[in-house]
Amino acid sequence: MTLDEWLEYGYDNAFCSRSVCAIHDGFPTTIAEDKEFDGGHDPCIHAVRLYENKQMRDKCENKHRPQTMENK
Repeated sequence: MTLDEWLEYGYDNAFCSRSVCAIHDGFPTTIAEDKEFDGGHDPCIHAVRLYENKQMRDKCENKHRPQTMENK
């Protein structure tokens, strides 16, 4: 199964959203999550970053504090 097929399977079975750019498109949220955030709360929405290759993963994860803390 290719990555595209895997993502399509996830979307078709309601496991994930379509791919979006969190910076330019914003992240898909519910109205309830928006209201919670606007009310000063901090809803936790899990996300997965897709990498082009291992080198890109290493560059990102070496500087991303939650990733580096997890490995200690």
